Amino acid sequence: MGLKILHTADWHIGKEERTEDIFNQIEKLITIAKDYDFVIVAGDLFDDEESISVYGRRLKETIRKTQTPFLAILGNHEYEGIDKIEELFSSPPLTIFTEPKILNIKGIKILFYPFKKGENSKDVLSFVDKKDIDLAVLHGSIMSDEKLTSALKNYLYFPLYKKDIVEFPFKYVALGHYHNYKEYSIGNATLCYSGTIEPLTFDNEGERYVNIIQVEDSKIIPKPLNIESISKFKTIEWSWDEEDKMDEIINYKQKYDFLRVIITGFTENTLKLNAAVERLRQMNIKVELKVESLDEILSVPIGKIFYEKIEQYIEKEPQKKDLYKRAFIEGCKIISKC
Repeated sequence: MGLKILHTADWHIGKEERTEDIFNQIEKLITIAKDYDFVIVAGDLFDDEESISVYGRRLKETIRKTQTPFLAILGNHEYEGIDKIEELFSSPPLTIFTEPKILNIKGIKILFYPFKKGENSKDVLSFVDKKDIDLAVLHGSIMSDEKLTSALKNYLYFPLYKKDIVEFPFKYVALGHYHNYKEYSIGNATLCYSGTIEPLTFDNEGERYVNIIQVEDSKIIPKPLNIESISKFKTIEWSWDEEDKMDEIINYKQKYDFLRVIITGFTENTLKLNAAVERLRQMNIKVELKVESLDEILSVPIGKIFYEKIEQYIEKEPQKKDLYKRAFIEGCKIISKC
């Protein structure tokens, strides 16, 4: 008999200004879950230890609305609150495993291996010890080079080294930790990060997914399911020396809940730039300034020499002023990177 599973992760309940939207997405998951045998959550249900105390019982009551079991593992964000997790979520409707556990569900063996400080993929291999396991639920980062992470062994980190992954006995690994959907094929296993169910920052722009895992005749077939987000994030880049983008930005503001404008380039008129920045911020638009000013360029010896040389060219050929100004602006961009 086959299984139909939903894989999700990284809810981060308690994330500033995002929690109500996250709970709305969980409600959506509950509606979707009625057609599935169970839901696996690959860690970081909460954003931090305090969030467990504030929102733990609310989450438990929310999940109680469904008959579909939710089975989860501990992630690095709730690791310090392990005692609270064990008190609230040691049994249905939402079970969060704080120790490794292998379940046999309808003949399908599933490893739930929670995050643990200082552990990595070698500990997973040691625990399974070549057991025949179909599916694993882990919370960590796929890494190529073990040397790059050796200094982080005592940090809140769970590296999954590719040389260990190729020895995994699993056909599918449901991952948490990375916040955008990503699928890998390493060795005989398919590894998938489902990403957050709701964008948390501008790093999570784009569609949100959960993964459908169809298990039939020992075959595991994953397929992403777009659940759409409650709120939408968008980043716009504005090169200051280009034409005015204010009207375009205002149009975007009407379409997106969270808008970020990154202003780059060069300016000789900081008053005009500051006025534009103030207007954007009054519209609750996040602004990141990466603009070089004339004063900043002239404070660098090479910048001052460059400017004086351009002024000489303009004096000799005033009809080419715009061309030389453009050359100066492009040169400033290069100087700013040196």
